[in-house]
Amino acid sequence: MVIKKTTRPFLRYKKILKLKQNVQNKSKLIKFKSKKWQNLVLRSKKFFQYSYKIKYIDQLNYFIPKFTDFFSNKFQSNLYAKQRFVYVYGYLKRKYLKKTINKIVSRNKVNYFLIKKLESRLDSVLCRSHFVNSFRTARQLISHGHVSVNNKIVKKNSFILKEGDIVSVSKHIHNLIESNVLNSRLIPITPKYLQVNYKIFYIFFSGNLNETNLSNQYHFWLNSKTLIDFYKNN
Repeated sequence: MVIKKTTRPFLRYKKILKLKQNVQNKSKLIKFKSKKWQNLVLRSKKFFQYSYKIKYIDQLNYFIPKFTDFFSNKFQSNLYAKQRFVYVYGYLKRKYLKKTINKIVSRNKVNYFLIKKLESRLDSVLCRSHFVNSFRTARQLISHGHVSVNNKIVKKNSFILKEGDIVSVSKHIHNLIESNVLNSRLIPITPKYLQVNYKIFYIFFSGNLNETNLSNQYHFWLNSKTLIDFYKNN
C-alpha cells in the first residue's frame, strides 16, 4: 500500500508571504489568524476596503527601485519581481515563459506583447471575467472539458483566443460559475476587451487589448522587463 502525502491548500500561500503582497487578490488571506500573516492581512483588508478606487498603473514604463545598497538588494528585487509575475498568472512554468519570450523578443514593445499574450490565454480570460476565483480552478474546469471555444471543447489551458472567439461553459457548472461571480464582487472590473453575458455565461473576446486596458488589471507595478531579460539571456 502506497501512502501519498497530501498537501493542505494554504501551503501554496506561503510563497506569497515572502513577497509581502497579495498579488492574486485572494480574499481568503484575510481569514488567516497566524501572527506572521498579520501584515499581509492588513494590507489585503485595505485593498478590499478601497477597491472601488481604481488606480492607473502604466505597466510599460521603467521601474527604478530605491536601494540603500544597490548590489546587495538587486538580486532579491529581481527574484521577487520574477516570482510576482509567475504567481499572478497561476504559477507558470519556466519552460513556457522562456518559449513565449523567445518568440516575441524581436518585436519593439516586448513588455506589451508578453502581457497581451498571457491575457489572451483561456484560463486568464476565465479569471478576468470572474467565472472562477483562481487560475487553479480555471485550469481544472478546462482540463475536465467544461469550457468550449466557438462550440468546440478545449482542454488546453494555454489556448490563445483570437478576435471574435466566444467562450462558453457547460450547463453542469452554471451553479458554480454563478456562485463565483456573486462572491467575487467584480473587482477588478472586467476589462474592455471582454464582453460578458452573466445570464447565459458567454464571453466574447474582442481582441482589443490596448495598453490602457492591460494596465488596469494589476493593482501593483508588474516588473516584466526583469523577467524578459532573465529568460532572454538564459
